[in-house]
Amino acid sequence: MLNIGLACQADRGYWQQAADSYHEVVALSDKAGYYHGQAIALCNLIDVLLKLGKVQQASAQVEQLHNLYARTNNAYGQAVVEHDRGTVCLAQGDAETALIHFQRAKEISDWATDAEEMAPAETNIGRAYTMLGQWEEAEAAYQRALDLWVTFTELPGELETWLSLVELYRQMKAWGKLESTLKTARELAQRIERDDALALLNAALADAHFAADEVQAGCEAYATALRDLAKPGENDRKADYLQRVILQAQAQVTGLQAVGRTEAASALRTIIRDNTQQETNQELIQ
Repeated sequence: MLNIGLACQADRGYWQQAADSYHEVVALSDKAGYYHGQAIALCNLIDVLLKLGKVQQASAQVEQLHNLYARTNNAYGQAVVEHDRGTVCLAQGDAETALIHFQRAKEISDWATDAEEMAPAETNIGRAYTMLGQWEEAEAAYQRALDLWVTFTELPGELETWLSLVELYRQMKAWGKLESTLKTARELAQRIERDDALALLNAALADAHFAADEVQAGCEAYATALRDLAKPGENDRKADYLQRVILQAQAQVTGLQAVGRTEAASALRTIIRDNTQQETNQELIQ
């Protein structure tokens, strides 16, 4: 059952199915007194609940994990709990408190020297600094994560770091850095057949085109991204990415209007409308 959850979560992006599987594993492990299995399932459950936007549920599971590790006096586990508390704070928009929890986790040496724990942790630290607008600190954290990923193979996790770095450079409007980062991220996404990630990267490329006054290329890149994400049969991850790209494109429309680029804004607005078919998406662009 745990393997089913892992497959749904990491490989296919069906987060709700994964959450259902993890919930069942948690209950079965608790009943059997299998605390190690329960802890693993809880960690994965927290991750998918946050991806689904179910922050309060994730927070409750973090405290359940805390109680489990406290029962066994597991210091390594307490570092995991501090990190997970930090990810909950990130989901709540509280980057400063998130960094406090991340630092507490790093103070536990056994956990802080585990590359498989620290690579995603440094990525989350980068996200916290990005949220605070501290670009240099964010970039340094992402680079530490990338340095750690090369010490072992976990390509989906590495891709998450690259996607976060792309988003950092997009927010910074550091188009030169974005171009080289997009190339590496695209190669990795193609290698593991993540079409949804490729669509997200196309949306970042679209903003770079608009920044260079390449309106047609920007509209085409957004059209490709939206069309790929809005295909029938989308999973939870694609649905999440689609909403992100719609909001990103909307922000570009607003920016174009603010500087009097009404024709470009109108063209992009049409792209959004024509390439999003769901009713919820129509509400977002009205």
